[in-house]
Amino acid sequence: MRCYITCNFIPLEHLWLYSYQITPLVKKGVYRGPTSIDFVYKCPHAVSIYAIEVVDRETIALVKSTHGTELGDKGYFRVSLDTMLVEVPYKGKNAHRDFAQPCSLLSRFCFPKLPPREV
Repeated sequence: MRCYITCNFIPLEHLWLYSYQITPLVKKGVYRGPTSIDFVYKCPHAVSIYAIEVVDRETIALVKSTHGTELGDKGYFRVSLDTMLVEVPYKGKNAHRDFAQPCSLLSRFCFPKLPPREV
């Protein structure tokens, strides 16, 4: 029986608004979440997980975007499964409900069972 795993990916507005600038980074590297205060969370994005690998003791997922082939390498990119994200509120601002507690960059996994292929 085949099984595909999908989940929500936490994209940040900067990544999508400037995908032409970020794509070379994601294409060759591993996405580890925001790297500056310019990143803004908008909403989760569905991805499909194609492989899990451990590189230099870091667990990494190879995922495929559901937004076509522009991001990463023809729609595929790597996401750290070890990176945790949390928003620290400051005076006059509350943390986003999705990030008030530490969370992974990938969440809400689902894996539908598919019927076997008929030969």
